[in-house]
Amino acid sequence: MLAAKVKSGSHFDPASAAFLEGGMEAIFPVLCDLLNLSFSMCEVPSSWKNATVAPLLKKPSLDPSKPENFRLLSLLPFFDRIAEKHVNQQLMRYIDQKEILRETQSGFRSNFCTESALLLALASLRLIADDGKTAALIVLNLNAAFDTMSHGLLLDRLQQHSIGDCTIDRLADFLQNRYSSHVLLGYFLYGRECQRVAP
Repeated sequence: MLAAKVKSGSHFDPASAAFLEGGMEAIFPVLCDLLNLSFSMCEVPSSWKNATVAPLLKKPSLDPSKPENFRLLSLLPFFDRIAEKHVNQQLMRYIDQKEILRETQSGFRSNFCTESALLLALASLRLIADDGKTAALIVLNLNAAFDTMSHGLLLDRLQQHSIGDCTIDRLADFLQNRYSSHVLLGYFLYGRECQRVAP
C-alpha cells in the first residue's frame, strides 16, 4: 500500500516522495505509530487536512493559454492519503461483509465500472422489450454528487449501518476543519476552509 502511494504528492507536503522513497525502512515504523495513534484517538491531525489545489492541463496537446483546458487537482498530504486508503479498505470490507450495497451498485466498487452498469441496464431494457412493453432510460451525470453531499447526512447513514463510534468520530474529524491552499505556477494564491467538499 505504501509503495503505490509514494509516487505522487503535494509540492508543499513536508513528506516529499523522494524523501520517503529514500528512507522508507526507517520511516515505516514511525508512520505505523502515527497512523495507529490517529486511529486510537479517533482524530485526524490538522496538518493532514490541508490540500494543495493546483490547475492541471487535461491533455498535453491542449492550449495552456485557455483556462477551460485545465482541471483542478487536489493533492492531499502523504500521511492523509495513506490513512484514507486504509480506512477505505476497512470500510469496503465491512460493507461487503454486511452486504450493505445492492448487487447492482457499480460506483466506487472494485471489479465494477460504468460498463457493468450499462450492460445491466441494457439487459433490463431487452427483457422489457421482449415482453412487448415500452421502456425509457434516463441517464444523469452525478460526477460531482459526492462533492456536494452533506457531511452530516453521510455520517448519519454510516451510523445506521452500525459503523463503530470511534470510526464515525474519526470520519467526522476527517471532514471538519479541512483547508485548501490554491497555487498557480508554484505560488500560493489563497487558502480557504472547505465547507461541504471533502478534498
